[in-house]
Amino acid sequence: MINVAGAGRTTIARRSAGAEAHALRLLFLIDHLSAGGAERVLAAIAPRIAAAGHQVRVCVLDRLPDSTIIEDLRDGGIPVDRVGFRRLLDPWAYRELGQYIARWRPHVVHSQLLIANAAGNRLARGLLRPQPLQNFLT
Repeated sequence: MINVAGAGRTTIARRSAGAEAHALRLLFLIDHLSAGGAERVLAAIAPRIAAAGHQVRVCVLDRLPDSTIIEDLRDGGIPVDRVGFRRLLDPWAYRELGQYIARWRPHVVHSQLLIANAAGNRLARGLLRPQPLQNFLT
């Protein structure tokens, strides 16, 4: 259970031993991981969710060199992958991202920022089963 409570405090309930079969696969999609607010939120929450026993991956949708945030996530055991979008409507990148999501089969796709929100919403609706119940764009 993830509970966001009050002034920036987040509580993540630890799962009991032997609950690996119930671990969630969470995929975070984000346009880039430079030094912005959305990037700092992802860098703070992803390791905490992983520490609670869930499988977490981050997919960055840019073609920029790795940032210190990416290096910190990888050093903390969070896999960070990249599908490079050249523009919002990049058919080759949509195809590559769709294959990436289909291969990993996440239970949850969380997107942040413009390209990630557009691509994540479109692809997750077509690839995830059961269908998402609610979309929250951040």
